[in-house]
Amino acid sequence: MMEKVKVGCCGFPRGMKHYFSKFRQIEVQQTFYKPPQIETVVKWRQAAPADFEFTIKAWQRTREIAQAVRARIILFQCLASFVAGGENIDHMRKFFQSLVRDKLLFAWEPRGEWSQEAIISLCQELNLIHCTNPLEMMPLHGAINYLRLHCGPGYRHSYTGEELEQLRQIIGDKESHILFNNITMYDGGLRFIKLLRG
Repeated sequence: MMEKVKVGCCGFPRGMKHYFSKFRQIEVQQTFYKPPQIETVVKWRQAAPADFEFTIKAWQRTREIAQAVRARIILFQCLASFVAGGENIDHMRKFFQSLVRDKLLFAWEPRGEWSQEAIISLCQELNLIHCTNPLEMMPLHGAINYLRLHCGPGYRHSYTGEELEQLRQIIGDKESHILFNNITMYDGGLRFIKLLRG
């Protein structure tokens, strides 16, 4: 199962060299808040193992950064205030239809009020991977899973063995990218890797 599953964290919770020795993927958060210099991300790529996967959170310089780290997936996360509605759906259509994808996969994490039908419809129409925390809501669309685990008040939740087993059952044999995104993300990610390895 491990060959189809990549586990990582949202950002580097430890030193880069140590992190690369423990995980096979990272979601780069800096690209959303304050984009790093291209020279910096090129150094990250050079320091990482050849099979290590970077995914990045979208912002204005996203494509350039994605090319520099050879990212395959770009995450588009919406604010909770971005709810289902005619204008927002129109904006989404215009935005995603205007993008040149090349070989990039786009994951969309809706955080506002969206019906399952609206999520499925937009993901199918715009060729998006539905990104979610599967312990709160099952992923609704996508050839692969792109899952972000960031539940609990203040991002303080520590996943139980039962929750990690439930996550393992949910992903099954599907190609999956599991990103832990809370205060305990490092330990949670390592525990999940250990569970997958048996």
